[in-house]
Amino acid sequence: KADFVIQKRNGASWVDDDSECSPFDSRMKNNSIGASSYEWLFWDGTGSILANPEKIFVNPYYYDITRPITLIATSAYNCKDTLTKNMIVYHKPMAKVEVSPFAGCSPLQVVFQNNSLTSKATYYWDFRDGTSPEVVPDKRNITHSFTTSYTGSGDDQLYPVRLTVLTDTGFCVDTTIANIFVHPRVVAGFEVDTAGCAPFYARFKNKSSSTAVSFMWDFGDRGITSVAENPVYLYADDGTYTATLTARSVNGCTDKVSRQITVYSQPTADFITEPMMQIYPSATISLVNRSKGNGSFTYAWDMGDGNRYVKTNKDTFTHTYAWWGDKNKNYKYNVQLIVSNARCADTLVQDVEIRPAVPVARFDTVMSACPPVTIQLTNRSMYAERYEWNFGDGSISTEENPSHRYDTSGLYTITLYAYGEGGTGSMYRNLRLFDVPVADFVLETLNPMLPEAIIKCSNKSKYAEKYFWNFGDDDMWVEDLNPKHQYHRLGSYWVTLRVVSDSGCKDTMRYPLPVVVEGPGKIVFPNAFTPNPNGPNGGRYNPADQTNDVFFPYHDGVVEYHLEIYNRWGELLFTSDDVYVGWDGYYKGQLCKQDVYVYKATGTFLNGKKFNLSGDVTLLIKQ
Repeated sequence: KADFVIQKRNGASWVDDDSECSPFDSRMKNNSIGASSYEWLFWDGTGSILANPEKIFVNPYYYDITRPITLIATSAYNCKDTLTKNMIVYHKPMAKVEVSPFAGCSPLQVVFQNNSLTSKATYYWDFRDGTSPEVVPDKRNITHSFTTSYTGSGDDQLYPVRLTVLTDTGFCVDTTIANIFVHPRVVAGFEVDTAGCAPFYARFKNKSSSTAVSFMWDFGDRGITSVAENPVYLYADDGTYTATLTARSVNGCTDKVSRQITVYSQPTADFITEPMMQIYPSATISLVNRSKGNGSFTYAWDMGDGNRYVKTNKDTFTHTYAWWGDKNKNYKYNVQLIVSNARCADTLVQDVEIRPAVPVARFDTVMSACPPVTIQLTNRSMYAERYEWNFGDGSISTEENPSHRYDTSGLYTITLYAYGEGGTGSMYRNLRLFDVPVADFVLETLNPMLPEAIIKCSNKSKYAEKYFWNFGDDDMWVEDLNPKHQYHRLGSYWVTLRVVSDSGCKDTMRYPLPVVVEGPGKIVFPNAFTPNPNGPNGGRYNPADQTNDVFFPYHDGVVEYHLEIYNRWGELLFTSDDVYVGWDGYYKGQLCKQDVYVYKATGTFLNGKKFNLSGDVTLLIKQ
């Protein structure tokens, strides 16, 4: 009984219709029974008489094939048995690829043409550049871009691209490698000031990678180029330019970079001031802007006095200074003009001279007056720092607004000197002080007696034009030169004279002694009194005293007086020449006895009338 199986050399068994990929290295395992010899017939025309031969089966085609294997088993008796089994030998695919180009500069676009030999398979592309493998079901061409960041000066960057072909039946595999060479990358770069003022020297500093060996500069200005590594280019005119650098490596790889350069117009500041010198208070100047330059500019003015203006046009304008310039700067202001755009500027400074004003001395009018008078002077001067006053009477002052007292009439010239940085100014005014009248008068009598009670005034005043009298008995003022006045009531009155000159000056006098108006004159004696028994008191009495211990008269208007007291025998006991001294009832220190006594009184009243009185008075002893 012929029987066998086919195994791989690793011992794996085959059964009927098993298959494998070409070339298939196999070993026949003979399982025949009762046979003593064997004959193997293979489809390629070879054979074997070994019981368990080994055989490599090759499929020379690019498609799968099915072929028979025959075993003839012969027994010792020459009996035979034949067994044929079919075997599928899968074809081995051939991975094959053409690339274009296989070398170049990054980024390198490579087309892979799949020329693999197989009937039907799946294709696995591994580009070995870090990207994910690509799987396709057919033999289409593949395009892939290789990019390198390597900028060194060494060898090319190698990418061994692997194509794996896997058949759909039998899963037979073949692989091929296609080497791609990417030249080191060249990176163009440069530094430059991207803005400047015309004429602008642009200094280009090459920052390209070390792989760059040649350079081409395009300055964006009328097609002008350069191959220098670090060129300097002059942009003569304002405008916007695009500067481009193309860097090339030894392999011919290039990179390009561009930067925009803005060249601004360079202004020229220029102006004139009219006028350049003035004397304060003339302090207004005109500024004529004559600056030059293309485009729009900002004009910044600094007037040197803290005032600033920013203008966008060149129109003429004026400025007025509030004061003259600083003495330490020779009275000059530094006027500065800055003309600028976004990048460029120019500055011009010129001096304007405002010299100090000559001081103007002024003060308010002084009015004529009557001395003594204190005048307050009000200074209205301008442009002065210090002052000196001459009052015309030998006195001076350095106060700004002084006051001064005049005591004497006359004509005075008041002069003010004002001193300042611009020199000296002066002004004078005349002050007239009028003669002051002198009030003076005398009274012919100071003791008028009622009922006439008339006084006469004798006016002794000087320099007066009008005379006003007040006699003290009412509030009325009487205008008269030498008046008479009659009083109607007893009392003491002050006479006052007020005089006024033709200039309105005044003086007043009150008579130093009052006028005392006396009554018409009387004297009356009592007929009894009661002396103080405790001893004599001298007879001086108070008219208002009601004790009645002194004998005295009730009187009015008495100017001369004599009193005598007698006893009944004609003996003189007491005399007095003072109407305010009476008899106290004592004689030689002893109280007189109670009795009737005789008095005699003579004298004169204020009005000149005489009196001569006599009578009895009773002295009563107090019990």
